[in-house]
Amino acid sequence: MAVRRSGKMKELAAKVESGAREGMILAGDLIAQRAAQKAHVVTGRLKRSISRGNPVRTAQGMTIAVGTNVSYAEIEEFRPGEKHGTPHSFLRPAISESKQDAIRLIAKRILAKLVRL
Repeated sequence: MAVRRSGKMKELAAKVESGAREGMILAGDLIAQRAAQKAHVVTGRLKRSISRGNPVRTAQGMTIAVGTNVSYAEIEEFRPGEKHGTPHSFLRPAISESKQDAIRLIAKRILAKLVRL
């Protein structure tokens, strides 16, 4: 099917972007949830603080931030396991485990938008 009008192309691009935004939000929520499950808990503050931001359009595409504002989060994320027992990484493993699921979530939302054209 050939798209002949620039208005149709704009509509298509808007649908793709809308689907990508929705998928990024779902993917960010998934990563934040998995990171919270992996966070080392003493008081629960770090675990409760893990959240996602909103999707942002960049020159490279679209991005979403997932993280925390707790000051000691970086220490926990990069704590070596030798001195303190086991490593306490929570964000990097959550991202790594979620890559394929995140791609599926984004693709599914884009396709859902395109099917409604």
